[in-house]
Amino acid sequence: MNPKWSSRFELKHPGSGKWVFVPTTASIEAGEKIRKLIANRWKVPPYYYHLRAGGHVEALRAHLRHSHFLHIDIKDFFGSINRSRVGRALREYVQHEEAREMANASTVRDPADKNRYFLPYGFVQSPMVASLCLSKSRLGTYLDNLHAMDGVSLSVYVDDIIISSDDPKVCTSILSELGAAAEKANFTLNEAKQQGPAPVITAFNIVLEHAGMRVDEPRLQAFAVKLKEPTSQSQRAGIISYVKSVSPEQGAALADDSPA
Repeated sequence: MNPKWSSRFELKHPGSGKWVFVPTTASIEAGEKIRKLIANRWKVPPYYYHLRAGGHVEALRAHLRHSHFLHIDIKDFFGSINRSRVGRALREYVQHEEAREMANASTVRDPADKNRYFLPYGFVQSPMVASLCLSKSRLGTYLDNLHAMDGVSLSVYVDDIIISSDDPKVCTSILSELGAAAEKANFTLNEAKQQGPAPVITAFNIVLEHAGMRVDEPRLQAFAVKLKEPTSQSQRAGIISYVKSVSPEQGAALADDSPA
């Protein structure tokens, strides 16, 4: 059997349990075929912003009309998805044997449990496979129903879920229901990263409130420092353009303060 990965490392601090696997060239090619097959056969929910244009900025912009927000994180999202879950999700689109082969190609042995295989960070197909598995789970069904609810906005960006409404009681009720749906789907919500319901939250280093977004101060200062270092014109333009996409006022001020 050809190896699927060439190296691996644990994210952040040892014991975190979140591993990144660097795929081999052959694994990258196989993963790209799997990613394309899913993209061609599965109708991606419109609120999965990591799989559409605009990315995380648009995921937050979708909530500007509301006044109260929730930010929820799925703990160790990829690591929660084992080989059998991948196979079950894929069998809706391909034959059983092909689904099994694709599940095998998309998962790796858990360094902490030799009898368990899970979806790794680092494989090119992992975001698409993880999204498909989420969609087909009890949590995914609840999110579909939530997306159809009047007076509520929803966006998903990989393992981040953003919800908004003008009624904080609605947000509180959703939080409770979401937790129950996640438990039934064998996903764990990260209470340490949860924000809200609140009139202001921060996600992706962006502060979100009613009718307004801005880059948070630590990230804005990091951009300012970067612009003072030797930087190509394209890099400078990219930084300023990104900040402007979040907040035109911040972007204009950053451009004015940076050396020519």
